[in-house]
Amino acid sequence: MKRNRTYFIFFVVTLSLFSCSDKKNNDVEIEYFENGNFKTIQHFKNGDSEGQSIWFYENGNIQQIVNFKNDKANGNAFYFYSSGSLKSHRYWLNDTLNGYVTDYFDDTVGLIKTASLYKNGVVVYSREHDSLTLKK
Repeated sequence: MKRNRTYFIFFVVTLSLFSCSDKKNNDVEIEYFENGNFKTIQHFKNGDSEGQSIWFYENGNIQQIVNFKNDKANGNAFYFYSSGSLKSHRYWLNDTLNGYVTDYFDDTVGLIKTASLYKNGVVVYSREHDSLTLKK
C-alpha cells in the first residue's frame, strides 16, 4: 500500500512539474521542508495562481490538490488526511463551493462521512452518514 502511495505521489508531482507551459510569465514555485520533502508545488501566471497547486504534509503525503484559474480555486479539489487517505472531494467555481462535496472517514476504504450539494456557496442538500464498525 505504501508503495502505491509513493508511485501516486511521484506521478502527481511529475505531472504537475511538466504540465507547466514554457510561455513567458509562467512560473512554478517549489518549497521544501527541512527534511527534504516537498512542502508546496504551485503554478503561477503573471503572479496569480494558475493550474494545479499541491500542498504536502511533512511526512511526504499529499495534503491537498487544488486547481486554480485567475487566482481562484476552480474545478475539482482533493484533500487528504496525513495518513494519505482521502479526506474530502470538493468542486470550486471562482473560489465558491458549487457542486458536490464529499467528506470521508479517516483510514477507511472510501466510507462517506458527509455528502453535500452546494449551489453558489450555499448548501442545498446534505446528508451525514454514521461510521461503520467493520467486523472480522
